[in-house]
Amino acid sequence: MKIWFCWEKSSTGRWSPVCYHGDQPVNEKVSDGDRPMRSPLYEVSTECLDVDGNPQFGKLALLFPAPGEAE
Repeated sequence: MKIWFCWEKSSTGRWSPVCYHGDQPVNEKVSDGDRPMRSPLYEVSTECLDVDGNPQFGKLALLFPAPGEAE
């Protein structure tokens, strides 16, 4: 099963890390002005999974920073 990582923007304007399991979700761009509500989707590699197969959000956030954050 594939895992997908992205950032999603809440109604308060805060970006939160999210993982989807299974098929790649449709990356719908619901706009708030010109800004997308979801960042691009990235397939999670095995290097970013723990021994139980769960995503390691710290590693993912370092590899794929939230939109607007300095790299």
